[in-house]
Amino acid sequence: METVVLEYNGRYTHYDDSKPLFVPEDHPLIQTLQEVYTSQTGEEATLLAIGGGTYARHLDTGVAFGALFPGREDTMHQKDEFSYFDDLLKAAAIYAEALYKLAK
Repeated sequence: METVVLEYNGRYTHYDDSKPLFVPEDHPLIQTLQEVYTSQTGEEATLLAIGGGTYARHLDTGVAFGALFPGREDTMHQKDEFSYFDDLLKAAAIYAEALYKLAK
């Protein structure tokens, strides 16, 4: 790939991996996301740490804040991936409130 990119005067950077990221649960970002999730769903927000390589690892402080709700089948990144419409609406409301509060 590098050969072809350079042939067209492009720039090529190879990324091997990214450093792990840990954001403590008492961080204001985490506290806000937990508060919003709880207020929007009426359920306590349970923190979950994963070992995957998400986009969050490329931020100074960030977390993957996904829309898989308790009791739903995890079809993420699989054949015939889908989400329920009601879950998409609920996630949109959570994201909107979270963005509003974090932007203040």
